[in-house]
Amino acid sequence: MTNCTSNIAHFPRCKSRQVQADFTGGDITSNAGELLLRQLDRKLQLSKALAKIINDPRDTARCLHKTETVVKQRLYVLVLGYEDLNDHQQLRYDLALQTATDSEHQLASQSTLCRFEKHANGEQAVQMHEILIEQFLASFRKPPKKNLVPG
Repeated sequence: MTNCTSNIAHFPRCKSRQVQADFTGGDITSNAGELLLRQLDRKLQLSKALAKIINDPRDTARCLHKTETVVKQRLYVLVLGYEDLNDHQQLRYDLALQTATDSEHQLASQSTLCRFEKHANGEQAVQMHEILIEQFLASFRKPPKKNLVPG
């Protein structure tokens, strides 16, 4: 019987980092779903749209992490079920998360993320929700037959 499955799955590069899943060892993560989130986000441009809304008062010349990278970091780990900022003390070193956010270095710390989130206001939250609603509605080829009512 011929084995038609590939032992290696290739993903787009992250700068100088080649990304592949080959199941033979090496750097291991239990959060490889982040790479799929990266692909989806590249298609939907969700993190880019959210980053444009957020008022980031940091001095960009003195920042290690770009606004869009911080948004990606927080968004991706929320999707994976890591709600607490405490989780970022370990996740910031995760190679899969670094790759998913297009970074080759450690990501933002818990305290950086906390300060970043405190700058958001109610108006920005409404704008972010509007983007999410637009993304949801755009996922339909034609309007749903039933009215969409928040529950």
